[in-house]
Amino acid sequence: MSKNLAKGLFVGVLGAGMYAAYQMMSDQKKNKLKRDIKNVANNAKDRASDYAFYASDLVDDLKEVVNDQMNSTKENLKVASSDVKNQVKQYGSENSSKLQEAKTQFHSAQDRLRMELQAAKNDTTNIDKMQEDIVVSSDEALKNLHQDKKADIKKDIQPKPATDQNNNK
Repeated sequence: MSKNLAKGLFVGVLGAGMYAAYQMMSDQKKNKLKRDIKNVANNAKDRASDYAFYASDLVDDLKEVVNDQMNSTKENLKVASSDVKNQVKQYGSENSSKLQEAKTQFHSAQDRLRMELQAAKNDTTNIDKMQEDIVVSSDEALKNLHQDKKADIKKDIQPKPATDQNNNK
C-alpha cells in the first residue's frame, strides 16, 4: 500500500508542477504548446488509421491468397478425382471380361461336377444291385489257403533262368 501511496503522491506532485509551469508560460507559448499537442495527437490518429488500413489491406490480401489456394486445391481435387474415376472405369472394363470368363468357368465346372456325382450315384446303385453276399465256409477258406501255399512253394522251387555269365565277363 505504501507503494501505491508513493506513486499517487509522485503523480500528483508531477501534475501540480506541470500545471504551475503551464500557468507561468506566456500566452504565445501556451498557444504553441496547444498546437504542438494537437499536431502530435493528429499525427498519432493518422498513424493509427494508417495502421488500421494496412491491417485491413493485409487481411484482404490474406483472404485472396487463401481463396486462390482453396480454388487451386479444389481444381486439383477435381482433376485427381476424375483421374481416379477414369482409372476405376478402365480397371473395371478390363476385369469385367475376366470376371465373366471366371463366372462361366465356375458354372461349367459346377455342371460337370453335378453330372459326375449323378453318374457316381448311379454306378453305386448298380454295384449294390449286382453284389451278392459272399459266403465262405471255414473248409473252403482252409482249402484255398493250402492251395495258395502250394503255389508259393512251386514258385520257390522252379529253377531260375540261367544267365550267361561268360558273356558278362
